[in-house]
Amino acid sequence: MMEGLSKKQMKKWKSILLKLLADGLQAGTEPSKTLAVGNGGIHNGVCPTKLLEVLNAYGEIEKFSVIPKKSYVIITYTSVESAESIFKNVQGTDIEKSDGGPNATLYFYYLNTEINPDSQQKAIHLKPQGLHIYEDFITEKEERLLINTIEQDLMKQSKQCAQSVLKHRQVLHYGYKFQYGTNDVDLNDPMAKEDIPEHVSGVIEKVMETELWEGKPDQCTVNKYEPGHGIPFHVDNPDAFTTSISSLSLGSSIVFEMRHPIGNVFTLLLKPRSLLTLTGEARYTWTHGIKPKKTDIVHDSAANSEAIIHRGVRWSLTLRKVKDKTSKTESGPPMVDTQDAVEIERRHVHGVYNKIASHFASTREKPWPKVVEFLHSLSPHSLVLDIGCGSGRYLCTEDTNHFIFGCDRSSSLIDICQEKHPFVFVSDGLNVPMKNDYFDACICIAVIHHYFTAERRLSAIKEIVRLLRKGGKALIQVWAAEQVYKNKHSAYLNKQSVNTNPLVENLQTLKVDCTGDQEQKVCSLPIHKNRNHFAQQDMFVPWKLKNSPTQAPTNTHYRFYHVFKEGELEQLCRSIDNCTLEKSYYDNGNWAAIITKDL
Repeated sequence: MMEGLSKKQMKKWKSILLKLLADGLQAGTEPSKTLAVGNGGIHNGVCPTKLLEVLNAYGEIEKFSVIPKKSYVIITYTSVESAESIFKNVQGTDIEKSDGGPNATLYFYYLNTEINPDSQQKAIHLKPQGLHIYEDFITEKEERLLINTIEQDLMKQSKQCAQSVLKHRQVLHYGYKFQYGTNDVDLNDPMAKEDIPEHVSGVIEKVMETELWEGKPDQCTVNKYEPGHGIPFHVDNPDAFTTSISSLSLGSSIVFEMRHPIGNVFTLLLKPRSLLTLTGEARYTWTHGIKPKKTDIVHDSAANSEAIIHRGVRWSLTLRKVKDKTSKTESGPPMVDTQDAVEIERRHVHGVYNKIASHFASTREKPWPKVVEFLHSLSPHSLVLDIGCGSGRYLCTEDTNHFIFGCDRSSSLIDICQEKHPFVFVSDGLNVPMKNDYFDACICIAVIHHYFTAERRLSAIKEIVRLLRKGGKALIQVWAAEQVYKNKHSAYLNKQSVNTNPLVENLQTLKVDCTGDQEQKVCSLPIHKNRNHFAQQDMFVPWKLKNSPTQAPTNTHYRFYHVFKEGELEQLCRSIDNCTLEKSYYDNGNWAAIITKDL
């Protein structure tokens, strides 16, 4: 079907395919009645009437959808045969533009189901891990009483609360006064000696029943929002407050938005009396905020349409627990929470690869034979995602005839990939902005050993399974703790180290300030000696930049690794309900697993 396209046209066809996938459309080459017509949209200067003249010549059209601000349209024929005919005969042909510019070349893509692109685009914005919503957390009567009491506090002075008047909202503080200059509190604030009033402490007691808090909240900030007011996107100070943040909404509905550093966006309608709690990734990685608007547009699922909601006056009670800064951990094993894990990965995985990208890419050009063997085992023209593609050595594997896309957390490595392969994007491996059940196969090579905790390593594999279609396969490969297996040593070991096991106490250690505050938790791990056995599973592995002075510390960067013991990767895969471990093996200093998503 694609034989008539030139090499240049085929490249363009794949480029548009990537955009359709990014919009959440199940586009591909499997015949169906519904097609996307690339370059056929109003946004590209093509007149719908002219396009319909072309489309009508190949069969009866059931539905024709022009997508605002998109360069494609969606068309549904009454039969698959009509769709196949235009896919084959009009693929890569030109159509005149209404603006008199150069002709547009039309490219066709089958869509597996008939889709509303706007709602589908929202669907790929995945719910952040650690986001919890409780609707009708309190009754309407409790809401009215709480609003009346807060309004009284706003009109009077009290030792139990402090007021702030910000540019766009009125604010009350209980327990500790929030300091907006530092996004912190003063531990010596006299307010802390006063009991939190009953109307707030009652909310706190009920929030504790959700069992999402490790300790009882001791600080509350009340914001009063008039219609049109919002709050900038932010993360509540991780150095000042503990692992959970809760917010109770009163009075009016509002669209609450969350943003991930790689560009993912998640929105939800916060209804009156609903409680929102942020933990884990939602607490530490995603920013959250409210846009300053007087109306919100929300999707009405019952009517399958968009509805406009007018904002009224809204109150929010944000609950936090202040960190105890009098105690700290100087060193020790990596007993850390999600916040610490995210920070360590940011500094000692993502940050390092951005710095060493060019040198790293020059050493990672030859593909591993077993990975190539896996790609060759797939059906022709499979849709494959390389999660953690690095410098892209598997994206252009010869003789596979697959559509391979790549993503990586390092923007510097993606920049290198784009020089030789256009279908790559920046993405966190725990939150890939692609829809469920889509790819025929995934590969994830030398990635999961960079996640700091077992929970995050498991989440990474679950994310792979989510992306696979039913029956789809994935190859996962990680560094092995065992660099000698069945009496054969890996190529990683140098000759002098084969029979020498290093002791942890003889190695240098690196202390990591997990939270970025000298007074907060510090984690200490040994620094691995390259080309030697691993002294323990969690270590920092140094990377010395090429052509740099050996002794210059600024030219040595430390990457976190959790090296896997025999059976550990298998155990993680088997703990996931909807996948089957097909095969596992040892490959020259690495453990590998092939899994299949259950039908």
